[in-house]
Amino acid sequence: MNNIANKIAQWLMPVATKFSNQRHLGAIREGFITVIPLVIVASFFILINNVILDPENGILGHIVDLSKYKEIGDQINNGTLGILSILITFTISYKLAVSYDEDGIIPGVMAVAVFITMLPTVTNIVPIGSDETVKVTGVFSQNQTSATGLLFAILSALLGTEVFFAAEKEKKITN
Repeated sequence: MNNIANKIAQWLMPVATKFSNQRHLGAIREGFITVIPLVIVASFFILINNVILDPENGILGHIVDLSKYKEIGDQINNGTLGILSILITFTISYKLAVSYDEDGIIPGVMAVAVFITMLPTVTNIVPIGSDETVKVTGVFSQNQTSATGLLFAILSALLGTEVFFAAEKEKKITN
């Protein structure tokens, strides 16, 4: 059994090394590592909101009304996890540009612009106390800017950065 495990490890090691050295996958990894502190802070406040401050299920909910403080955690959630896809777009693009030994700020900004440009700005909402759906334009939904939009954010970062560098190399465009 140990001999089989060694053979599998010998086969997998070069494959794993090749994957870990691939610059795009490395940029994705490094981009996510960069935003981990924000995710931890947001998770801490979500925990406080739901375990302590929730008026119905929270530990202190039945003793004293602390629901007004729950808004602080909600705002922190909106400022961190609510824009996670935008942050990931920038950090992945930045790390990819750095892997090419280039400055990462401009490609990062360009990747965010690509991401924002491709997001739909029309959403349907149901106002409180109404049964009718209303179309709202000129807004971004957290469905696209939060964690649910991460796949699109990753693709926007990688493609936006690569297109930026390809356009930068073209003499007709840069001169």
